[in-house]
Amino acid sequence: MLSPVRDDDDGLSPGRGAVNQEDLSPYKKPPQNDPLVFSPLLFFSTYNFALFYLIWHLTLTHWNLANYVAWVRFNDGLLKDRPNSAVYLTMVVLSSMAYWLVGGPMFFYAAKYAKSVKRRNRFLAAGIVVMFAFADAPLWICDMSIVYYVGFIDVGQGITWALRSVSFVLNAFVTWQVYLHRICKLLHRVVYRVDADLPAIAKKQEEERRTAKDRRKKESGSGGDSAIKRRGGGSRSPTRGD
Repeated sequence: MLSPVRDDDDGLSPGRGAVNQEDLSPYKKPPQNDPLVFSPLLFFSTYNFALFYLIWHLTLTHWNLANYVAWVRFNDGLLKDRPNSAVYLTMVVLSSMAYWLVGGPMFFYAAKYAKSVKRRNRFLAAGIVVMFAFADAPLWICDMSIVYYVGFIDVGQGITWALRSVSFVLNAFVTWQVYLHRICKLLHRVVYRVDADLPAIAKKQEEERRTAKDRRKKESGSGGDSAIKRRGGGSRSPTRGD
């Protein structure tokens, strides 16, 4: 028999026969007592951060190419192999290939197709490390060498150095955090050998659950007996006829 539907039931609130929309979402909201809920670093695990990196490296890669076309190739005699235009062009081509073949697809996958926060963070971290190794580090060294030996001569050259410095510092910090996470996880597995202790931990948790279940049964049984006594098993108050 079908239960009647109330007029105020919109089918969205959890209840009898209702579908909880949060269960249909692949991204579960963290509990309210989680300290990361109100952390400013929570933005790093969202798809917005992957989109930011996708657009940021796209802009920065083409800005370095524009800097080469507009300034570096015309000042090879001024640079005097510190670095020369051929080395700078090689680093620009390397960073472009790293973005279009590896980094960009990883950022796009993390932003659009990742079905869990863990998988999104994994692809996002891999893309950041690749772009740091093949784009930020070599091009920042080239731009820093130009500023150190020549100085700020052109506006575009100065903007290129500023943007690449920001990207280098940010990605160096993120890459260091990724390295710390991975190496600490590896050391935790190797040194403490958590996998060997998993059966004992599972057995202990099962015993704790059984103990708690037995305690709840005893408490519910004792509570039912006391309620019965209060309803009918108590002594009667004396009357005048007695």
